[in-house]
Amino acid sequence: MYLPFETFSRYWFMYLPFFSTVVPIIYKFYKWFVVLLYGHSELERIIMKNNFGFVRTIRIERSFRLSDNVMVRDGLYTLPLPKYVALVFRIENVANSMYCFFLTECFRLSVDFKQSIIQIRGYRSLIVKADALKNLPFNTNEETHVIWNSMIVDEPFSLKSRRWSDIGFQGSSPVTDFRGMGALGAENFRYFVKYYNKLALSILSSSLRPQHWYPFAIVGINLTSLLWRLLQDGTLKTHFYNSLKGTPKLVHLHLVYIYLFVKFNEFWNQQPRDVMQFNVYLDKFEEAIRKQMGDENSMLPLHVLKCGVTQ
Repeated sequence: MYLPFETFSRYWFMYLPFFSTVVPIIYKFYKWFVVLLYGHSELERIIMKNNFGFVRTIRIERSFRLSDNVMVRDGLYTLPLPKYVALVFRIENVANSMYCFFLTECFRLSVDFKQSIIQIRGYRSLIVKADALKNLPFNTNEETHVIWNSMIVDEPFSLKSRRWSDIGFQGSSPVTDFRGMGALGAENFRYFVKYYNKLALSILSSSLRPQHWYPFAIVGINLTSLLWRLLQDGTLKTHFYNSLKGTPKLVHLHLVYIYLFVKFNEFWNQQPRDVMQFNVYLDKFEEAIRKQMGDENSMLPLHVLKCGVTQ
């Protein structure tokens, strides 16, 4: 015999059509009631109550994605910014609200709103760019030359060499290993070893210690996979919305990748690990990162990238 909650937990998927219909209706009624009660539109209240950062931008994003106005909902990503701001202000009747009684306040509302829309569109644009790289075969000649010259300085470049395994690739060539994450994995790794070379060499040295050994390059590719998941499911919004007022670029994604590498190395070295249980430890590491990013005020301390790792 099942109790009501047990029945619901077992057949929850049967209730999805009901909730997908009812929740937007309840939300729209809530918006109407609040406007009636306080005399401000939802947009005004969000900006009045929240300064720059994740909370303000994510609330605007969620509100507009649930809007019953097709132009507001679809225009969030498609209309030119000035036209979209004018459209929203007209629909929200911002010009006639108490908030815009003072022109300076109305101007600040416009500036703050534009800033949040730039963040929302920028994050989506970053997903598109990262996805394109992920599905693009990496440039064998350019990428491998940079990686080799950065990490193997005592021997001329060779696309097939046992030296590739010295830096953590599975075989005598990195080509096969990079196929899973395409050019995105290669770009992340190349940027790290080229522009943060001392840090990369330090972590490589740390990864070669007998009690704490792990395949440096393979871990890098796995961290690209983790980075992609965090980006795609919106987990990285807390960091980017809290730290960047403009559009995030690929270089900002590379920096998050390097941060993940530093933190993984610290995590791995906390105690002796069995590399045969690598996937288990990687899952635990991902869980810890997601918990860290779950704080709405979270902003990754990228200043640690200026430092080496503890040997």
